[in-house]
Parts: sequence; structure tokens; C-alpha cells
Amino acid sequence: MSALLAVDALRAGYGETVVLEDISFAVEPGQVLAVLGRNGVGKSTLMETILGFTTVHAGTVSFEGTPIQQWPTFRRNRIGIGYVPQEREVFPSLSVEENLLVASRTGGWQAADVYELFPSLSQRRHSFGSTLSGGEQQMLAIARALMGGPKVLILDEPMEGLAPIVVEKLYESLVRLRDRSHIAMILIEQHAELALSISDQAIVLDRGRIVHRGSARSLLADGTLRDSLLGLAREVQNPSPGEQHDASHGTHAL
Repeated sequence: MSALLAVDALRAGYGETVVLEDISFAVEPGQVLAVLGRNGVGKSTLMETILGFTTVHAGTVSFEGTPIQQWPTFRRNRIGIGYVPQEREVFPSLSVEENLLVASRTGGWQAADVYELFPSLSQRRHSFGSTLSGGEQQMLAIARALMGGPKVLILDEPMEGLAPIVVEKLYESLVRLRDRSHIAMILIEQHAELALSISDQAIVLDRGRIVHRGSARSLLADGTLRDSLLGLAREVQNPSPGEQHDASHGTHAL
């Protein structure tokens, strides 16, 4: 299967300031890629580069085989790159349904489809964005991105700041999205174990470079390696859903 989105030998940053060096990876249709790393290592810059908000000094970003690193952001969105920002950015003065309709595009999801994925939004369809809880706003942000019919969906820390019970519901929705669609997802997440349990592949960034790439399942199974790469204690004591599966250790490059 050919890559849907491919990044090759990418060197990028803001103006003359270089943040990312020699970044290469590929995402296939229906695949989930976890992008992990401590704060300030370049994860957000990588996503902003894919979206067209940074300066590319070298390398390529390709979508379905076409280099797009010089394309404007709106054009990248129109060919199928969706984005769910960390800040959510729902329209506070519009209802849930209006938030969805304003993002609707021919070939995209229908409101009924996103209500099936996020039943709580159906119950709140006439509520203003400003009255939604943080979890509901995050669900709405994802649902709104789906209305545009993305082939690749970039999610920037969707679990950030949410209560554990809301994280669990959102996790279940992302699993359903993964299993029922061919949308590729790139998931930036501080909750490493949750991200790995839903993902196929993983990369870990440090100081703007990839210091690990491989199977998400292998990294999930190797807590010692994961802690050394991320510099963090394990986030939860109980195994996350993905840890309950058998997994073998993968290789890593430093």
C-alpha cells in the first residue's frame, strides 16, 4: 500500500530558525501514527509544517505522491488534510449543529454520522458552543473536522485537560473512528500509553529529530524504553487497553 502522507528529509522552522532536522515518516490509509515526545521537542512544529504554517528549508511533504510543501494551507485542507487543534476553537455563538454545518463539504461526513460517533453531541445539537463542557468541545472539534471529509486527520493533544471519564469516552470514539473508516490519523498526545494503544506506528521526537520509530505495540510493551525516551514515569498503574495484547519488542534508532 502506497503512502497517503509522506515526509522525507524535512528541515523546517520559523523564518531562519530551524526547529526540525531530517524528519522522515509515512502514513498509509487507515493507519494511526503516534507522535510522542516531551514538551518543546518539535511536535507542534511538525504538525504546523504539514499544515503549511512554517518555513520549509529542505525536504518534502507529499500527499498521495504529490509534493505539497509549497502549497498554501487552504489547499492542503481541500485535498484532505484535516486538523483538530489543541485549543479546540469551536464557534461559541453557534449551536453544535451550526458548528458542524459551517464545516460541511461535499464528500464529507453528514451530521447523522458524527452524531452516531459522538452520541452526546446529538443530545446537545441545539446548545451553543460556549455552553459545552471541555470534553464536548473536543468531540465537536473532531466532528467538525470530519464534516470536511479528511483523508488524514491530525489531532493535537485531544486528551489534554479532560477528566479521566471523559478521556475514556473520547478514547472509545477514536477507536471506533479507526476501526470504521479509512481515515489516517496522526495523534500528538502526552498520554503516551493511550496514544500507543490506539496507534499502529510511533515516532518519538527529541530536539527536533526523530530518536525512535517503530511499532506502537512494541513501544507500549517496553515500559523501560518508553520511559527512557520520554523521560517520564508511567502515566497509569493499570494497563491501558493496548497493553492487554501480546506484543514483541521492536528495534529503535537513536
